[in-house]
Amino acid sequence: MIFGGVFSELHDVRREQGKRYALEPLLCAIVTSMLAGANSLRTIEVFIAERLARLNGLFGTNGGKAPSWVGIRKFLLQVDEHELECAVRHFAQRQASAPPGRQFIALDGKALRGSASRLDDLAAWHIEERPGLTAS
Repeated sequence: MIFGGVFSELHDVRREQGKRYALEPLLCAIVTSMLAGANSLRTIEVFIAERLARLNGLFGTNGGKAPSWVGIRKFLLQVDEHELECAVRHFAQRQASAPPGRQFIALDGKALRGSASRLDDLAAWHIEERPGLTAS
């Protein structure tokens, strides 16, 4: 199970002969490359090609050749973006949900540095001072 199985439930619409690379490991490799700073199809291709042996070991695959940027493009065009978004949102919600009885407060850097307006500081201070919401 890669990335907590976030991509394992996605429906693969590719024809059988077009499945040189499995959906879950390829999506994970693409996401990993983007997290590492890849911002184009060609840099995704280079990232995967340079780390192919390590990625194969991580994903339990035995692909001999990395996909080209054209193959990556064709693959991404066939992925249902709505289904992918739902899967990622569901995964993120499972990872970031507060334990029962606890809440989290998100404060931006301005509120923490004191450079935000007084109203913003007061709102953050008021929420933070409420009993039961502070970290123990």
